[in-house]
Amino acid sequence: MVRAVAFSVEQNDPDQRWIGCYHCGERLKAPAIARSFGCPKCHRGISLDDITVQDSGWSGMLNTCGRIFIRPRVRTITRNVHAGDGIEVLGVLEANVRSGGPVVVGAHGRLKGSVQATSLWIDPGGTLECPMLRIGPTRPSG
Repeated sequence: MVRAVAFSVEQNDPDQRWIGCYHCGERLKAPAIARSFGCPKCHRGISLDDITVQDSGWSGMLNTCGRIFIRPRVRTITRNVHAGDGIEVLGVLEANVRSGGPVVVGAHGRLKGSVQATSLWIDPGGTLECPMLRIGPTRPSG
C-alpha cells in the first residue's frame, strides 16, 4: 500500500524545491525538474529521484532526496539509508535509516536498524526491530 504524503515547504518559486544534502546537511534549492544536483558546499552529487528496490541482494548505498520503496519479497541489507521524502518498506530492510519524511512499514514488511524520521507508521503485521528510534522534525543544518 503506497501512501501519498504532502510536505509543506515555504517557497515562492514553483520551479524550485528545497532539498537537504545527505552528505553534509546543507539546505538548498534545486530545480523542480532536476534528477540530480551538485551541492555547492561539499561539491558532491545528490540524487533527487525516487528509488525502488525490486530485487533482493542490494547492498550498495541507498541515498536520495526523493523516496525509497522496498518492494514485497525483497531483502535489502546495507549500512545506511537516507531518503529526503520518506521510505516505504514492504519487504525486508536491514539498515540504519534517516528520513526527512515518513517511514512506513507495510503489513509484511520488516525494518531492522536505527530509525530517524519525521513520522513512523507500522501496518498491522509489520515488524520493527529498532535499537534507537528518533521521531520528530529534522534538525536544521549548520
